[in-house]
Amino acid sequence: MRKTIVLLSSTVAFGTLILIGAQDPGNQLPEGDGKTAVLADCTKCHEVSKVTHSRQTQISWQQTVDNMITRGAQIPDDDVPIIVSYLAANFGQINVNTASQAQLQSFIGFSEEESKAIIAYREANGKIRNFEQLSKVAGLDASKLQAKHELIAFAQ
Repeated sequence: MRKTIVLLSSTVAFGTLILIGAQDPGNQLPEGDGKTAVLADCTKCHEVSKVTHSRQTQISWQQTVDNMITRGAQIPDDDVPIIVSYLAANFGQINVNTASQAQLQSFIGFSEEESKAIIAYREANGKIRNFEQLSKVAGLDASKLQAKHELIAFAQ
């Protein structure tokens, strides 16, 4: 009986350590400039997963941070651009209607030809409204588009 209790106690303690490690907010964020500011400023009010659960464009991240400040978040002014840049780089999207050729290449990983095709399409046809319309751009690989789906935005 005593051996079972000791073994169970060890198992519970080990399980608790795993759970504590899994909940460490620093483990949920990639390294980079701004990680410390996000951990220090954003996790005062909510968990990291609340911050990182969806992707947004840089403009949307700016609006989100501004909204949090309006709602009472105590974020130093110097931290705001650092946080927005970090979130946009690691949890961002790019608007295919406003992105430059260089941005389409670097952020999404499109080739020069693919980026030029998107820009030519939107110049000839106006704003791209959705993923279905984007997939009709000549010269884009459908499987590559599908793999990058979460990185692409059509507004803001």
